[in-house]
Amino acid sequence: MNPDLLDPLAERVRAFIEAAALSREAPPDDAAFNALALELFAAQFAAVPAYRAFATHLGATPHTVRQWRDLPAVPTTAFKEFAFTSLPPERRLRVFQSSGTTTGHPGRVFHDTKSLELYAASVRAWFQPHLAPEMNAAAGPRRRFFLLTPPAAQAPHSSLACMADLVAETFGSGPPWHASHVAPNGAWVIEAAPLVAALQESAAAAEPVCLLGTAFSLVHLLDYLAETGLRLRLSPGSRVMETGGYKGRSRALPRVALHAALEDRLGVPATHLVGEYGMCELASQA
Repeated sequence: MNPDLLDPLAERVRAFIEAAALSREAPPDDAAFNALALELFAAQFAAVPAYRAFATHLGATPHTVRQWRDLPAVPTTAFKEFAFTSLPPERRLRVFQSSGTTTGHPGRVFHDTKSLELYAASVRAWFQPHLAPEMNAAAGPRRRFFLLTPPAAQAPHSSLACMADLVAETFGSGPPWHASHVAPNGAWVIEAAPLVAALQESAAAAEPVCLLGTAFSLVHLLDYLAETGLRLRLSPGSRVMETGGYKGRSRALPRVALHAALEDRLGVPATHLVGEYGMCELASQA
């Protein structure tokens, strides 16, 4: 199947996402979602040989599946072993990879221009209402973004770094502050001291901020604040978004304990601490 034939379907998926975000107070149109999901399944069944073999093995084909709840879900391990994509090699402009902490082999998700546009549309549609409802991509108020992720250019295979840069560009008041860089061994290194100094400057200027980071990077920041005896009081309206897991890169805290520590050390109320979870394999941030 020619992957170009999927482009019009991608546009319809994008329109559905954006319409659902605009009318998020109303229940979604289940019939419309079901019809679109089944059409997408049929297209993927035809275009992705590995998925077709997997679905057929389970007895699921476009002729037998009638409800989206019955669509065969692919285990994440499959992305580590197979190329689950309709894109030929020459159209694979970008590859997102999972962390690979479970098996040592990262999952791979391939993107072209159209799929990256769809990824961006899904992020923009749902980030603002969930993280900071008062922000707007078209008009203020905006926030200064502090990212505990490296620039996406340094981590081109990270969907999280891509998402962080995307929302900062869309909703930020200026260029984001990246408080992390990629070390030669590939690890993300948090530069806590200059980050804290910049956060203190924003607090002194009564400037609300958005601080985005993985759970393990936030623990590194909290440990630095504890070691230096510092407590910040970020300006009212500031938000903190924590995402991902610990992946063996820091001590692990239950979410309740992590949020309590963030509230204590950053001065951000629990109502403004937002959890986010994304999956490289789904090309999603939610």
